[in-house]
Amino acid sequence: MNGSFSIGTKNMAKSLSAFEIKPRDTWLRFQEAYKAHLSSCVEETELLIDEVVELVQEHLPEVSVTELNRFQAFRRSAWSPTI
Repeated sequence: MNGSFSIGTKNMAKSLSAFEIKPRDTWLRFQEAYKAHLSSCVEETELLIDEVVELVQEHLPEVSVTELNRFQAFRRSAWSPTI
């Protein structure tokens, strides 16, 4: 979507800042997920994935996300350390 997969750095914050098209507050959300309880981290990661898929559909309508949607329908529930 941004014409590049990587800007040549392993610094995620720098890479994300170079992308014009991305989910809102992506870097902040990643940082918060590292501090959050596992279940919150999983939820936030799933939201980010959903937002990326929406952006792909918006900016690259020729790219099919059918396979991803089928995969998500059969995905196992998130692991829980309390089980």
